[in-house]
Amino acid sequence: MSWKVFYDDGTTFGPDDGRPNEAPAFGVIATVSTEQSGSKSLTEGDDYYFYHPLDERWFGVELVGLVDFLVHSGFLKLGRFIPQDRYLQIIKQALAEVKG
Repeated sequence: MSWKVFYDDGTTFGPDDGRPNEAPAFGVIATVSTEQSGSKSLTEGDDYYFYHPLDERWFGVELVGLVDFLVHSGFLKLGRFIPQDRYLQIIKQALAEVKG
């Protein structure tokens, strides 16, 4: 499928320029994705954009949607607050790993 990313400086990036993950990260204004049927969809006005490889198209999302995608794709891992004594115990294990 075909797609194109439109940037704030008037440039574009599409499959002839590289893979979706190679597209510049900042200044996205809109994306256009061509569906298998040949119809085109416009995504604009969103805070974040990501290319979904299974759907072969761009999606626009807010922060919660971005986190949802990243967590389920395996790209993002979330930290957690824990009691300090447990934290220090884990850091001690991690430091031992670093020192070999």
